[in-house]
Amino acid sequence: MPRNSPETRGRRIILMCPANRKAAGPRKAIELYRSPLFYAGRSWALRMQPDLLMLMSVRHGLVPACEVLDPYPDTLSGMDDAAVNHWADRIAADLRNLDLTAEDELIILGLSRFAAPLLKRLPQAHAPLIGMTLPEARHWLDKT
Repeated sequence: MPRNSPETRGRRIILMCPANRKAAGPRKAIELYRSPLFYAGRSWALRMQPDLLMLMSVRHGLVPACEVLDPYPDTLSGMDDAAVNHWADRIAADLRNLDLTAEDELIILGLSRFAAPLLKRLPQAHAPLIGMTLPEARHWLDKT
């Protein structure tokens, strides 16, 4: 993804959806979640060299990738639509603390069920995996 010149560009901020499975014991948020899609997303996000990489935790809200978390049983996939919308509201509220500018590039890395409610709240964001199946998303992340 091309970036503006260093003098004028905003920050590249990547927000990752977590995986259901988690490692045993405390880990950095970027190392806590366990799934092939999460691993592919993490590799892609690191290749994009973001200025800020954050995880969108169902329990903790927006969390810096390096923040240490204990595993927890809550999962996004176990949530009904109302709960997903409540989670999306929380993430959007947490983002206000980042003082986003019009120049910032905000990327939501998640499949449609979780990225779509966020896009409604964050019109400046884009979500490259929207509309993809899990295998399509993994392929895209591995090849892009």
